[in-house]
Amino acid sequence: MNVDQKLLTRIEKYRFKQMFPTRTEAIEALLEAGLGAATHASLTDPELESRFASLSRQWREDAKFASSVSAVAMHPAYQEIIGMGERVLPFIFRELASEPDNPGHWFWALRAITGTDPVAEEQKGVLRGMAAAWLNWATQHGYR
Repeated sequence: MNVDQKLLTRIEKYRFKQMFPTRTEAIEALLEAGLGAATHASLTDPELESRFASLSRQWREDAKFASSVSAVAMHPAYQEIIGMGERVLPFIFRELASEPDNPGHWFWALRAITGTDPVAEEQKGVLRGMAAAWLNWATQHGYR
């Protein structure tokens, strides 16, 4: 990481902490803005997929220089994706399958949405193994 990236990371951390000092405040802000799960209940699959793609692009762009997993996962676009619930799982699994070596921190969202973690203890921290475990879970549960 070069000096400019380190500076951007510090600035982003500061801005995020200023905006949302706690996780609860971040979630409450999303809900107040109408970005909770109910917002997406009436979307058709193509609309939902389009919204997911837009949020995913925004999140990846904004969070690419973030230095911690929690800062990445607390990004408002990422939190909105989580708020979309089970309906976005096929989209997340498709992204995970297309880039198993670069899963983009989808594991946090998958655990939050599904309430489970199929990754064996010896696979934790091994991105390809973690992706494989989640993709196997997705197949077993009809999401792929």
